[in-house]
Amino acid sequence: MYSESDLENYDEYASLDSSDELNAAELAEKLIEERDLRLGVAFQTYAWLFEAEDGFFKTNFPHLLPSDTTGTDRWDTKSGPDCYRVVSALLNAAAGNDAVVSKTEGNQGTATVAATTPPVGDKEDTSSNASDAATCTKFGLQPSGVYILSPADGKPSPASRFLCNNFATCILIPVAKELNRAHLRTAHADLFRGMPSIGEEGLDVVPGYKHTEPSGWALPISTAPEVVAKLKELYPSWRSPTPADVPLFTRPESSGSRDGVQRAPAASPRKLWTRNAARLMRSKERLLACIEAAGGWSQVQFVAVDVEAFAVTANSVPLPAEYAFVPIRPPRRRRVRAVAASDAATVPANGEKTARSRPLSIVHFFCHPGRIPIEEEDTVLHTCIDTHLIPYRNATFLTHDYRTKARQVDAAFVRNPRVVLINKGDPDSPTLMDLQAIRWLYAAAIWQHHRYCDVSKLMEKMRADPQEWIPDAQDIRCFDVSVLEAVAAECFQAAAEPQQNGATTAQKEAQKSRRVKEPESCWYHEVVRKSEECVENSVHCAMLDAQVLAQRVQEGLKKWHPGYSA
Repeated sequence: MYSESDLENYDEYASLDSSDELNAAELAEKLIEERDLRLGVAFQTYAWLFEAEDGFFKTNFPHLLPSDTTGTDRWDTKSGPDCYRVVSALLNAAAGNDAVVSKTEGNQGTATVAATTPPVGDKEDTSSNASDAATCTKFGLQPSGVYILSPADGKPSPASRFLCNNFATCILIPVAKELNRAHLRTAHADLFRGMPSIGEEGLDVVPGYKHTEPSGWALPISTAPEVVAKLKELYPSWRSPTPADVPLFTRPESSGSRDGVQRAPAASPRKLWTRNAARLMRSKERLLACIEAAGGWSQVQFVAVDVEAFAVTANSVPLPAEYAFVPIRPPRRRRVRAVAASDAATVPANGEKTARSRPLSIVHFFCHPGRIPIEEEDTVLHTCIDTHLIPYRNATFLTHDYRTKARQVDAAFVRNPRVVLINKGDPDSPTLMDLQAIRWLYAAAIWQHHRYCDVSKLMEKMRADPQEWIPDAQDIRCFDVSVLEAVAAECFQAAAEPQQNGATTAQKEAQKSRRVKEPESCWYHEVVRKSEECVENSVHCAMLDAQVLAQRVQEGLKKWHPGYSA
């Protein structure tokens, strides 16, 4: 029936397939070994710098070591609070609730999708079925736990259908970007082959990646209890899916349509939120409106903000390490009059002064990131060693009191109508990390205040209590420094030209020779810079960067603003 040549060709194809599977397994094993080796070297370097008895940190800062004799930071142990997971989900949920996919011409519908879902396994009160159904509908879920795919998520695929139909029972596992579907199937073949719920073909694992994220998440195509339990044991950093994960496993929307009309693919709510936040930070009209609302250029208080992070995750959400807010000196010629007008405008009827009437001070503090997730360990270690040299554990100057710091930032800067925050960024692309770091502080404060609840319960508390809020991008008056410089140049160019033309050479020389105070590092990084054990690369300091930014803004306003005396 078959010729010998056909059988030989079949043997060749079979051997090629076996070779491909072997190469995939070897590649996966090699990548894992390289990552372990890289992590091992990073852990050794970190231990030498921050944990060795004769290392840099214990030598220079013995008074900042924890008093616990074990030397173990409970916030870094496996039983410590999982700040990263909950706060990131809470931020994405708040962004998803505010982001709405707007209608485009010819599009058949819109959807508002929250980026979180009630956790699996929570016992629900039978007396609140109607409320639960309404909540499920709001989050894109049916009461049975099935996710309702919206046009914004993309075209359905076999993996996305499985995810939507088993939304309450399936899990996601972290994977490196180098691993594709074939690699993952090969790596898990021997672990699950032969199980009654899997069969001889093995477990199918579908990866989902975003080019903006350092790693991805894979969807095991099984909800069998024994398989899920084994995966949870193999991957301690597993998590339940959220609606924001659905687009990872859908097909991208085609730019064409059946009627021949070209349509742009629908963006996810989180991507829309990011675009909108970037647009707000670069809006000249919004900056002018904020300055006008503050009482004009003579009343507005610009504040330079900078944040150092242990790692930056998806959507520019950081694991913050250091915050610095540096108020920029107001115009000299109008300072007394401006403050007096501000005081008169903000004293309530009962005579109690508000935060607006008080002069602003520099706010600077270091932040504990909580338990570091496995997929971020590599980034965190290298950032600690090569970027800012701030330890992420076992240091008493890393604050855990998120609520106090959030209240301080909220009262002084976010809710103060006189304040406009300025951050550094690329002229073509604003830096959202500083904005997201401020929102992170609010989310961490809410999570900590309610004793580390899960995301769904925190969202309910936020809806019930208006005081428990995470400010949206439009609530934080934060702008890129290039936008402020452009607006100031446009507003005061006509007034500045006669002043410059009338200035004498002696006055110009006096301006140049005026001594300008050099920006200084914070108390911690000042010691770091003087230490011989530190790396040769420049060490980043949020306080130094904020002061440099403040000086840049101040010099720019001196150039354009007639209220700044030379």
